[in-house]
Amino acid sequence: MGPGASMRSTASDVAEFATRVMKSYVGQSDGVLSHSMAVQMLTPHIDDRGLGPVVLDDGGDLFYFMHPGANDGYASVLVAYPRRGQGVVILTNGDNGTAMWREILNSVSIEYGWVEDDTLLHAIAAVAILLALAGIAIWVL
Repeated sequence: MGPGASMRSTASDVAEFATRVMKSYVGQSDGVLSHSMAVQMLTPHIDDRGLGPVVLDDGGDLFYFMHPGANDGYASVLVAYPRRGQGVVILTNGDNGTAMWREILNSVSIEYGWVEDDTLLHAIAAVAILLALAGIAIWVL
């Protein structure tokens, strides 16, 4: 394991970090991290990387930063939407933790409107394909 394996934190510590970065980014700095530094930190410099986190923009207030992590025995992710003041920290304690946090993140993302829930759309498409393969035509209006 690399040097990061010795670093430990709690979900509330990571959430506090994310909250302070988000507040500084939107101009509500408490003096720990200046607005200009937060903007620099959350500006993509190489590909989608800011100064540390991955930075992505799905348009409007769906600009977000994230940082996944994993080592033997655990996996984690932080996702935060500064313009919305929302985020999630997920810490797992298993080698398959990435699959777990992805499922949790998907549910949280749907609940908070970070992504659309296309489950019904996918189910309808799957049924339509099966019916078409069986030679049955349907129309969805």
